[in-house]
Formats: sequence, structure tokens, C-alpha cells
Amino acid sequence: MTGSTFKTQGFALCTPGGTILGYSYRETAAKAISALWDQSQPVQRILWEERRTEGWSVVPVVAHMERLAPLTIRVVAREGRLAS
Repeated sequence: MTGSTFKTQGFALCTPGGTILGYSYRETAAKAISALWDQSQPVQRILWEERRTEGWSVVPVVAHMERLAPLTIRVVAREGRLAS
């Protein structure tokens, strides 16, 4: 049995090589960054700034979500490659 499918827009982290990390998908850019680097911690904020200088970025993406048990999320970006 297939579930319903819907699209939602959000943000995800992108590596310097252009790979979009689907597991970092969140509704805001700040939440996407916090998926890997907790921005409430000063050391983590410094680490994110270092990553930015290395070429990491936050990109807008469209997620195709399927209501299954459990919820399955596929993040599809307009640019870049999706991490497997």
C-alpha cells in the first residue's frame, strides 16, 4: 500500500564537493546548521564558521515526503548531489 506524497521547502547542508546532506534537512537555515553543529554552543558556532571557510554552505531544497510507516523523506535539491 502506498502512502500520500507531498513536497515541502526547507534547507540542508551542502559539502564543499556539492553533496547535499539530506539528513540535515530542516525548515530554516539555522536549524539545518544545528543538525550538525549546535549553534547554542560557542565552540560549535566556531566550528561552523571554520566549515564555511572550507566551502560548506546551506542551500534551499525541496523535499519529497511520503507518508508511510515510518515516515520516509527524500530530499531533492535543485542543485548539487544528494548524499546517499
